Amino acid sequence: MAGMTTDPRVSESVENFSRIIIQTLKELSANHHPLSLSHLSKALGEKSEIINLFNAAANADHPAPADETAETDTDSSVNGKVKTLQNQKEQLLKQVTLLEEQNLEAKAFCRKSLLTLANLSSFPENSAHFHLLGRLRKLLHANAELSDLDLCLSDIKDLMLQNGANGGSSKTQEAGLLGKWLKKREPSQGRQSANKLQFKHLQSNLLSIIAEFHLDLGKEYLERFSSLQRRIRESSTIDQLLGLNGDLTSLIQDYIKLMNDERSQITDFIEEIGKSLIEMESNFMTSVSYASEAHQSNVDFNNLLEGQMEEIKRSTYIGKTLQEIRGFVSSRITSIKAALETKRQEDQRRMAEMNNEMGVLQQNLQNMRKEIDQVQEQSKSLERETLLDPLTGIPNRRAYDVRIREELQRHQRYQQSFSLLLFDVDHFKGVNDNYGHWAGDKCLKEIIRRIKPVMRESDFLARYGGEEFVIILPGTDRDSAMGVAERLRQIIEKTHFLYQGQKIPLTISVGVTHTEPSDRDQATLFNRVDDAMYQAKRAGRNKVVLV
Repeated sequence: MAGMTTDPRVSESVENFSRIIIQTLKELSANHHPLSLSHLSKALGEKSEIINLFNAAANADHPAPADETAETDTDSSVNGKVKTLQNQKEQLLKQVTLLEEQNLEAKAFCRKSLLTLANLSSFPENSAHFHLLGRLRKLLHANAELSDLDLCLSDIKDLMLQNGANGGSSKTQEAGLLGKWLKKREPSQGRQSANKLQFKHLQSNLLSIIAEFHLDLGKEYLERFSSLQRRIRESSTIDQLLGLNGDLTSLIQDYIKLMNDERSQITDFIEEIGKSLIEMESNFMTSVSYASEAHQSNVDFNNLLEGQMEEIKRSTYIGKTLQEIRGFVSSRITSIKAALETKRQEDQRRMAEMNNEMGVLQQNLQNMRKEIDQVQEQSKSLERETLLDPLTGIPNRRAYDVRIREELQRHQRYQQSFSLLLFDVDHFKGVNDNYGHWAGDKCLKEIIRRIKPVMRESDFLARYGGEEFVIILPGTDRDSAMGVAERLRQIIEKTHFLYQGQKIPLTISVGVTHTEPSDRDQATLFNRVDDAMYQAKRAGRNKVVLV
């Protein structure tokens, strides 16, 4: 404030605070980060000097009168609350960063997958397919918008369908995309076998791509995901797979939109928290300024009193009459009374301003506490939705990915082997078609309820997708894993599923595999157990197959 004597330590703290802000802005500019409120708040929140400055300002080493004890305690309490809120802000900023990284990884994966498929396709240089794929590759390298990519893919799809409608001659098929997605054309002698191999390869790649987008993002999203996954598996020709391109692109776009919406909501909340914290920091610094001003006022008043008393004392030693001494003392007492009244009014003014600032600060703290409680509850709910299947209540695909990575790391480091089971409910589509999805959901929940009691506490059961479930059996060899799989198969076979008095026959097909020394990634292990499960289905279903 104007006319106020500033404490050198406060001036030094303000100078250090300004230096840190300027340094942080230079770092953001050097790293090409946007100079936004969220980036500045995050960068400042990571610097311990900020908290140290606040602590130093609040705990300044100077004497305080007895009537300031309550104020000092209040400042200390406020300082602790501010530190807690700073830590919570840092945690929320880390969550936003994680979501941004996941969104960027998903976009990069989609572009990489499309670019790989485009590079693996070969056509004559003068063909329309060649030029369209060249345009797609350029768009991917240029990081074009999804709308431009979707338009290019639609042109490729229309050209493929147009070639397919030209009569299906051998020459037309060779010019189209059939047989050329993943490999060059085979000699005519083995063309049928090559087409079959290409179909299986393309089907496997599409299933791998769509598996990356299996997240619990609402019932409608899960239904679309399960439907598309089932249609890919039920396809028997490359034409049928290519016909699903639009649905796959739409699912990926919806996934990206949902991720962007969620990130936007969290970013908006972080910005609100950042604004509230900045306002609270301002109030806190004002309270520190008031405390410093009050301290200086007390020092000045004490000096005034000491000066007046010293003059009264000196007046008694000089050779003056009693009347003169009485008049001199009376005038000094009048001055002291006036100074006391001025001090009292000034203290009342400062106290009123302090109470007003503290009221605003307390209200901000209450609002912040409510918002943080809401975010914590939403975070817990989001964590449950992220790692648990909403229908069956068991871990989902994302939780399985985390657990299987941990088991593989233990297997590679400490040679701790484990077995993997994958089972699928036989003819489950017929259950949904004949009895409705509600009945199908009840059957899946009952299957899990029957299976969980026979599993060990260390075993891990998760819903992989749709009617597929995966089980990790740590420290279990091949024979024991086969015994567990057979027991599960018998439990489901003997269970009577009833719907409105009608018996629903249900069985499961189980694939079993065991870790091998050469296993280095989860894809190799899962493809092996997935192949075992489909061998069980081809063998007549309601079987257990070990590979």
